[in-house]
Amino acid sequence: MLGYGFLDLTDAGALSGGVISGLAGAGKMTDYSAGLSYYWNKYVALRLNYHHMQVKQWGQADTKLVNALQFRVQYMF
Repeated sequence: MLGYGFLDLTDAGALSGGVISGLAGAGKMTDYSAGLSYYWNKYVALRLNYHHMQVKQWGQADTKLVNALQFRVQYMF
């Protein structure tokens, strides 16, 4: 599985003309993701996800890079 996400919190139209507390200084985020699923049997699935995110805050010149690796075991009953 491959994925892409983009979030723009600097868009005034997204805030419906009002200011939401806590979003002052918010910015933009781009997320690229890749995931693998392995089905051990019909009841147990193993999942591994990797996310590479680029975050830019309003008024900041630099872009922060965030990498996340997630692993989970899922039991289906």
